[in-house]
Amino acid sequence: MNLLRIFSPIVLMAMIAIPATAQTNQVVNTKEAIRTGIGKIIAILSTKNQDMTCQAIQSIITTIKSQYGINDTDLSSSTSNGCTTYTYKGNSIGKTCCADNAEQASQPGTGILRTGTPHTISYLFPDSGDIGGSNNVSIYGANFDKHVTVAFGGLPATNVTSYGNWISVSAPAHAAGTVDISVTNQCGVTATLKKGYTYSAQPVISSLSPVSGHTGGSKNVTLYGSNFSYFPSVPTVTLGGKKATNVTTEAGGGALSFDAPAHAAATVDLVVTNPSGKSVTLTKGYEYSSTPSITYQSDASGHIGGMENLILMGGNFSDTAGAPTVAFGGVAGSNVSVYGGGSALFVDTPAHAAGTVSIKLTNSDGPSTTLSKAYTYATTPVISFLSAASGDTHGSQDLIISGANFAMKSGKPSVTIGGTTVTSVTSYGNTLFVDPAAHAAGTGNLVVTNPEGPSATLTDGYTYTAKPVISSVFPATGSANGTDNVIISGNNFSYFPHVPTVKFGDAPGSNVTIYANGQSLFVDAPAHAAGSVAITVTNSSGSSAVYNSYVYAGSVCPVFNISPALTILMQH
Repeated sequence: MNLLRIFSPIVLMAMIAIPATAQTNQVVNTKEAIRTGIGKIIAILSTKNQDMTCQAIQSIITTIKSQYGINDTDLSSSTSNGCTTYTYKGNSIGKTCCADNAEQASQPGTGILRTGTPHTISYLFPDSGDIGGSNNVSIYGANFDKHVTVAFGGLPATNVTSYGNWISVSAPAHAAGTVDISVTNQCGVTATLKKGYTYSAQPVISSLSPVSGHTGGSKNVTLYGSNFSYFPSVPTVTLGGKKATNVTTEAGGGALSFDAPAHAAATVDLVVTNPSGKSVTLTKGYEYSSTPSITYQSDASGHIGGMENLILMGGNFSDTAGAPTVAFGGVAGSNVSVYGGGSALFVDTPAHAAGTVSIKLTNSDGPSTTLSKAYTYATTPVISFLSAASGDTHGSQDLIISGANFAMKSGKPSVTIGGTTVTSVTSYGNTLFVDPAAHAAGTGNLVVTNPEGPSATLTDGYTYTAKPVISSVFPATGSANGTDNVIISGNNFSYFPHVPTVKFGDAPGSNVTIYANGQSLFVDAPAHAAGSVAITVTNSSGSSAVYNSYVYAGSVCPVFNISPALTILMQH
């Protein structure tokens, strides 16, 4: 039986082969070794194990040499550019080649077959860090296989996770300097970004948010820059000589979060010191003050029933020493929460008669600020924006209606589309989340009615259709091994009675999930042969949309060569 016929679709390689004319016991043993080795590969491939690697092949070869007494002098190998050439008594007899190497995609007459696309590195974020390492770094590029190793200046990174077009790693510790970044796939092929990352013990400050805070101290102040340490410890931060608490290094060493200590009113220096002893000073970088200021409010009006979650932004809101009080026309708001180092505040508006009122914010230690005639209470809703202008005829979920004066505490508004009441309404004062009900194809008015009776109408505001639309696919390429998570954006993807089916060529995707009122679809791509395929999304109604340019980059590894010598031997 010609075992090679079994592997014609993938051109399975011979581990070893010798000329058929060498009719000796060694030849017989070698021939049997080859067949035994191929049998082992058959067993591995029959499990559809996608992790079959060139290293696994090499392991089998090593075992065969040991079992059959084939010495390294007679059977040797050399590796170049991702391909390993095997030599028996000085004659080249076979080769293993991984997918992404610099050789041609195919070499007629040699039996070498390539599939796959070389992996590449584009850039890193961040591209610098502290010499102590351990910071998270993202490596962006293309065609990274799932089993890669990453090195910074020759030192291995840890916590390596590959997502196809980017890799997340923890940088190793390294001496100060600029180093090369290398990514090596399971075939042993390496892509290198020359001088891609800089190690430094010297921290750098680029900005601070906020630049001022309350004298009683503030939580969650954020400092941006580079080379902030993770290991062996986070930096120390002082403001006016007083030590900050809860210091956390974030963004791969590009940001620090900390709680500012209490301090008398003054403008002070901010100092960051890494464990190495290197420090940086932001001279007069932070101001302490007890007087609050308001620079922004998220809404200028709301429903008379109150309970809208309003956002106020500014500075010096009391935080550690106690949250401020916020009054609307003399009536206190509730659930006041301070964020962002005392620069942002959330408050639930109280009920109030219709009219325009002032907003007064008073810090816990007494100082206050007032916005005159800043907020209007009303009963008439306003529609300003829909998150989607159309949806599937079977109904959908999570349509967002933005506007103002939607009732909350006194009862939720009712919403109709084309005269049909939606199935679910959730109000946040200036935003409604609704689930459109099933409806015949066509365009209808969208009407929001508050419990008191006033309403707002968006004429011809929403269209029901059974036809899905695909506008974009991300990413547009994926591995032939499948499992890549693909985001398909568009409109009118069905929720009911079931989510759409998605095919890549003729192969069905899996784990389909719909979001954003049918505007986004998440799907896991199936395994598929290398090449460009169409993506077809078919709604529960049977209507479908086609996207014509998803590219499978090909099997990553292994791809094999069968030498003429082996072919002769296996036919004997």
